[in-house]
Amino acid sequence: MQMLKLLLVVFLSTLSLNASTDEEIYDVDLFDSSISFIDSLKKDGKKVNCYFSAGSYENWRPDRNNFTDEVKGNAMEDWPDEQWLDIRNKSLLPIMKARLTLAMTKGCDGVEAANMDGYLNNSGFTLTKHDQMVYNKFIDTEARRRGLSVGLKNDITSFDVTVDPIEFGIWYKPSIDTSWQWQLTNTINTSYDVEMYDIDLYDSSIALIDSLKSNGKKVICYFSAGSYENWRSDKNDFPDEVKGNTLDGWAGERWLDISNESLIPIMKERLNLAVLKGCDGVEPDNMDGYTNNSGFNITAQDQLAYNKFIANEARRRGLSVGLKNDLDQIVELEPYFDFSVNEQCHEYNECEALMPFINASKPVFNAEYDEEYRNNINGKRYEMCENTRGLKFNTLVLDVNLNDSFRYSCN
Repeated sequence: MQMLKLLLVVFLSTLSLNASTDEEIYDVDLFDSSISFIDSLKKDGKKVNCYFSAGSYENWRPDRNNFTDEVKGNAMEDWPDEQWLDIRNKSLLPIMKARLTLAMTKGCDGVEAANMDGYLNNSGFTLTKHDQMVYNKFIDTEARRRGLSVGLKNDITSFDVTVDPIEFGIWYKPSIDTSWQWQLTNTINTSYDVEMYDIDLYDSSIALIDSLKSNGKKVICYFSAGSYENWRSDKNDFPDEVKGNTLDGWAGERWLDISNESLIPIMKERLNLAVLKGCDGVEPDNMDGYTNNSGFNITAQDQLAYNKFIANEARRRGLSVGLKNDLDQIVELEPYFDFSVNEQCHEYNECEALMPFINASKPVFNAEYDEEYRNNINGKRYEMCENTRGLKFNTLVLDVNLNDSFRYSCN
């Protein structure tokens, strides 16, 4: 994959380490990278992800003698000194815990746990999908217990409409009266006296996010989970078969086939990027493709399964997550999301549909663009703002391009 290629520089054991590149995120080998090297990267404002293999035995690692012969399986294709592990064997648990503790001790911001798909390979063991999911969840949980972000390389996940929401963990949960600013284009105006900023994931630098957070702001990072955008740095990771019809009014943007599981690793990488950049949460956009002319036969069940996947993967990474629009599925989806981001419910008389969030003491962040609100024609803005305050919504009147050229807060 070519994900994060503009932001992620990868240095593993076969490469010499070069700290002079102008990148924001370094992915380095856990064992071959010294504490002093990691410290030097972090002092330069870099985020450091530490690579290790959780699914294979490597005969050159310093902890190689901790692996018993019974856990070593077939050699990996093209890697003769590396063998698949029997991930069912509980003797691996203390070894992997020690590796994660090493990552924490060395000062890594996160880990990349590789070879998390042994059940799909000729491992020498009869591994099932369930075995893999149990093991991967163990690695994920132990990493987070140590304060590490985690990316599970080649992890197995599927869209499951019956999955329960992740409810236990630590992530930002905005209060119902949280003030906010939403700006996705132009230079971000950081001067607003608000509690939360919603800004673009890709266009916002780590320095900008750190600056906002150092001033006491929470940062929500926007990305589109339901559409392909031909200007994003990971655009080449989307196969042609997932790209559908163009979104009305948005050239260069096409609906995605959200029933296609090839989107799973792409969206996980986007969420990993949000963690590595320091976002407190995410706003995944275009979560209602099934109600649009997407070019695919997407069902309501497909949409529910996909939206639940996005929400759970965000929370699994310690990210708050907002439901964008998708009014018809709010009742079922509210438990999976921490807030709602809505456009134009007042203009289209749809605000009542958002009340499950308010009733659950979760905020509704609403934006209105209509000219009668912007110009307060016949007092329409005052009337709308009075209504929105009665609903306990957090409403902004903005330019539709979200460029900070116009802003009026009803709150």
